[in-house]
Amino acid sequence: MTIAHPLETPWTFYYFQRPPANSPDMNYEESIHKIGKVFTCEEFWSIYSHLIRPDKLPATIALHLFRGDSRAMWEDADNIKGGSFLLRLPKGQVKFLWEKLLLAMISEQFPGDVNGAAVSTRPKVDLYIWHRTASNEVARMEICSTLWRELGLPHKTKIDYSPFSDMMNTSASKTQIQYIIESDGPAMKIMTKGKQDA
Repeated sequence: MTIAHPLETPWTFYYFQRPPANSPDMNYEESIHKIGKVFTCEEFWSIYSHLIRPDKLPATIALHLFRGDSRAMWEDADNIKGGSFLLRLPKGQVKFLWEKLLLAMISEQFPGDVNGAAVSTRPKVDLYIWHRTASNEVARMEICSTLWRELGLPHKTKIDYSPFSDMMNTSASKTQIQYIIESDGPAMKIMTKGKQDA
């Protein structure tokens, strides 16, 4: 008899496929495709083990893992007051760090308002961590501290942070927040720029 190991909350795998440049307009939501929802560690591994690794992803594909039925959409009820952290990584590091990140998420090593993660490839690899409460500075710092600890981020690594409210309101001034990993953990740097500087 196989014993299942339930997760504290279910998580859902998705992939995002960017439509060709010459294709008819397709909205973002239609480009997000569900792979499967997992309730146990065993179900997580049964899907994860068959997914392409991030360092092999085509530039048109992104992988997502989100809590419950949430999706990587700013307008999603779980995300609308939140924001995202961005790590830019060399391709050689990403497959190890992506796996470490997902395992830290499903084992609830992060604060409870972490809602999901996404990875996409460009010249470097973009690793995003989404959470629900952009206004909670303590939670943001705790998330960065957990990233530092769980991913073993080296000294001077930069983590960019963007509230989704800034992304949705293009006419407003932008608050640029960056966390820099120091020897004793993350430190926050804040800059604000107006619309004319964007």
